[in-house]
Amino acid sequence: MPLQRTSEPARYNASNESIYFFMADGEKRVTCSITEQALVQLHEEMERSAQGRLSVFHQHRALIETIATQHYDQSKFEPDGRSIVIRASEITLARIGRLPATAIS
Repeated sequence: MPLQRTSEPARYNASNESIYFFMADGEKRVTCSITEQALVQLHEEMERSAQGRLSVFHQHRALIETIATQHYDQSKFEPDGRSIVIRASEITLARIGRLPATAIS
């Protein structure tokens, strides 16, 4: 079942330069994030600021959410057992056609 977007805004995490966001499975909130390296895979000339990272996130949100949903459906959680992290390697796989074409943005 696909995760659903929540109304909570995406946020920049300065400690690891990632963007985190929340999705939902019914009433269950799922914490997701995308690394800076993954954002750079999406836009090589990304401005290295909080706003620049957020801008790339919003431009590619559909793809990012598709990858997060796939991780969730396959139980690919971080060691905490609850959160999902999207890394550059997943963006590369999406670009070479390992994700549904409708997800590529």
